[in-house]
Amino acid sequence: MPVAHLELKPAAAEILRADADVKVVFSGRRFGKTRLMLTAGVELCLTKPGAKVFHLAPSRKQAKDIAWADLKGVVLQSLLSPVWVDTEKPLSGQGHMN
Repeated sequence: MPVAHLELKPAAAEILRADADVKVVFSGRRFGKTRLMLTAGVELCLTKPGAKVFHLAPSRKQAKDIAWADLKGVVLQSLLSPVWVDTEKPLSGQGHMN
């Protein structure tokens, strides 16, 4: 049984395969940015055990609304270990996570 199954649109797959360390994507709606981010994160976790991947958004609710359901749908529940910063305020460099 596969751990995850994510299909990317051709342009998003090309971005994922690029050798660049930092990838900046300027694209419109329905391009596949969320699926690209989820695929890159799952791939990193599978190839580098112990890796930590963060999905950041202005608020916890936005982060959850954008990607959490998709991530839960493609990754086995036993592999998910969410850590949330429960705030509606933007994060600053002064904070910490418990």
